[in-house]
Amino acid sequence: MRKHVLFTVLKAYLLVGFLTGCSFTEKAEVQSLYGYSMGTSYHIKLVTPLSKAQRLQLGIEGILADVNARMSTYLTSSDLSKFKGSATNEPVTVSERTISVVQRALEISAITQGYFDPTIAPLVDLWGFGPSAKVSEQPSLSQIQQLLPFIGYRQVIVDTSKKTISKSAQTELDLSAIAKGYAVDLVAEYLISKDISNFLVEIGGEMRSSGVKPTGELWRIAIEAPYINEQRVYEILELDGMAIATSGDYRNYFESEGIRYSHTINPKT
Repeated sequence: MRKHVLFTVLKAYLLVGFLTGCSFTEKAEVQSLYGYSMGTSYHIKLVTPLSKAQRLQLGIEGILADVNARMSTYLTSSDLSKFKGSATNEPVTVSERTISVVQRALEISAITQGYFDPTIAPLVDLWGFGPSAKVSEQPSLSQIQQLLPFIGYRQVIVDTSKKTISKSAQTELDLSAIAKGYAVDLVAEYLISKDISNFLVEIGGEMRSSGVKPTGELWRIAIEAPYINEQRVYEILELDGMAIATSGDYRNYFESEGIRYSHTINPKT
């Protein structure tokens, strides 16, 4: 009887040891993570064991939720909504991340001489691509001209030491053209901090790659051809440690009198 008990205990220890050993030798393969955030979808491929990928997804979703909570034009509690509701020359305290993105957006505005401009929010709304209701016809010239005085990146003042932003006119901010790319970078840096060196991060069409697949192949992505009624691949690209973003007028648009108006707007006109 005693021998039988000892033998049973020994088998149990061997089984536990075998299972524990398996967990340490879990194979690093291409894992796929996906979900929804920031008004769009995200897809991430990374080379790691499945159990680690599942744990990392919690951290990834936390990052995306934080960026969305601070930089959304739809949430009334966001930093941008607080800025929108603030008075002229009233400093608004915002997060470090918001400060960083606004400051970078203003730098790009200066480089592009105002053709990239985060104060375009009122025009985005007027054309039906913002938080307000969608529209089915182009706004009038007088409606546009009434808003143009409030468009201008020089009207935004950033105080990095006090972590505040203020404005010299009743302007608003829309960071949609830069916030997703910023979130991609944050997720990439998070993966690198967790010793993941081979990955492809995509949020709403903005991508950043690092390393290769387990086979040694580069990450490959398909650029869609700009057709409205069909989906066709225009070109396949191999990403070698680089980032890419695309935009077009064939998905987010409306037609009025036979003319297509998309979400790409000239802030000067």
